[in-house]
Amino acid sequence: RLNWHNRVLTGDALFCQRALIQQIAAAGGDYLLLVRGNQPALHDAIQRLFDPAPGDHPLPLRDRRVTQTIHRGHGRGVEVRQLIATTDLTAYLTTEFAWPAIAQVFRLERTWSDHAESKRQIRYGITSLAPDGGPPERLLALKRGHWQIENGLHRTKDVTFGEDQSL
Repeated sequence: RLNWHNRVLTGDALFCQRALIQQIAAAGGDYLLLVRGNQPALHDAIQRLFDPAPGDHPLPLRDRRVTQTIHRGHGRGVEVRQLIATTDLTAYLTTEFAWPAIAQVFRLERTWSDHAESKRQIRYGITSLAPDGGPPERLLALKRGHWQIENGLHRTKDVTFGEDQSL
């Protein structure tokens, strides 16, 4: 019932479901979602594209667009986020996995320090935004915007009201 034109659904891996993506696309919207263990074959295909397993022959990306942000503060020292986006895998994912409206895949790496200990996190994702409407800078900004909501609103509700506690 929402007007999805010119809107982007952002979410974590929980939202990475074909039925939901089909509804968003049918309503004229776009999506930007993380991919994890709930879609193991999709996750593996994207991971192997960006980070091949030892012994695999890495293929150079024909389409490789990169952006990076550097933030200081928030008790984490320097936090670096790098996003690499490509269209190299979309035809394969469309035909072999039947992912609707997929236009790009991405790799998001975040590094930071926590109490003088270096930390690193790598996530993989998919989006229906084509490169002209979803350059890596926009994809990274959309992902950051999603987590500002998660951390600013949902975490406060979870901690204050105990919404995530099991009884």
